[in-house]
Amino acid sequence: MACAFGFVLVLCSLAAGVLAADGQAFVGLNGNGTNLVLDPPHGGQVVVDGVAFRGLLQDLAKMKSDIAQLQGAQRRNAAFRAQGLYAIAGSDMNGTSFSSVESFNHIMGGWTSKPALPVPTSHLAASQANAVVYAHVATRFFSLEPGATEWQEWTFPGSQTVAHSSNSALEIINNTAFAIGCGVERRGHVFSLDLTTKIWTRLADMPTPRYAFGSGIYQGTIVCAGGYTLATGGAVAAFERFYPAENRWETLRSMQVSRFSGAGGILNDHFYMVNGHTFDQGFTNSVERYDFNSQTWEFVASTTTARIHLGGAVFNGFLYVFGGSSSGTNALTLAEKYDPSLDRWTPEPSMSTQRALFGSTSIQTS
Repeated sequence: MACAFGFVLVLCSLAAGVLAADGQAFVGLNGNGTNLVLDPPHGGQVVVDGVAFRGLLQDLAKMKSDIAQLQGAQRRNAAFRAQGLYAIAGSDMNGTSFSSVESFNHIMGGWTSKPALPVPTSHLAASQANAVVYAHVATRFFSLEPGATEWQEWTFPGSQTVAHSSNSALEIINNTAFAIGCGVERRGHVFSLDLTTKIWTRLADMPTPRYAFGSGIYQGTIVCAGGYTLATGGAVAAFERFYPAENRWETLRSMQVSRFSGAGGILNDHFYMVNGHTFDQGFTNSVERYDFNSQTWEFVASTTTARIHLGGAVFNGFLYVFGGSSSGTNALTLAEKYDPSLDRWTPEPSMSTQRALFGSTSIQTS
């Protein structure tokens, strides 16, 4: 197929009147414009029927269009098959990190293995855009295309400094990834990454420097709730909103409970903060949600298990949480689903691997 396209390009170039090495034109239309005449520099002449040639170009153009449509259909099919929740790498909370990846799709009815990350790791951030999954691991950045058999590690132009993430957040808006809560000392730095040019840019720091917080995207902005701050050595209830187009932060009403290492998610004009660790109550199974319209927090139904370091994602109108640790020294496979219309959590099929401190996201194409 590539050869056919190459042939078309050659003929199109010739038809435009390409110059030979000695500067003399050796191709063009004949006097009445009906035939394509090729005069090689070293003698001889080739005459191609012009009508047939134009027909060939039309046929090959249609072929190119058909192939593009086929490739588009194949990509849409791959994206459809990639739909679901993702649990990426993580730790067993006993000193062992792993690279395995699994995905849950309610249509398939269970968790299935996906290509593993190239490196065993934990404390990573993950997100997706256009059915491509991205993972930010310390100073390394990876992506997994729908249907691909392996992750691709990114290289960045020049000697630019790559954002350092650990227990931070990764959110993607309009082909730009935002790494939030970065810094070797976890000082709340914010960076953007243009997914086309692969250029990192430093943005405004978080008003409350922290890590291990929950995050989500709401109407083109990014919200961050809770977390752990080194300034006071404890959990915070801070809730802040970042406006990428203006590179500025806004402080919103704080949560009712200070917590870190929980899971966050946006669903139906609400931001949910699930579980986590509070210094007053320790591990908690409580869930708070913020109403963007009334600008207030309220408690909703609690999960069945109190845990930290869990994953969370929204899929098909429900909020899912999975994995995590209920003691600080164990890792769970447990998965639960929240139905906002019923204010109820129900059990879902468990993951195949006990994991905590992992990256989580979801893909939904329809």
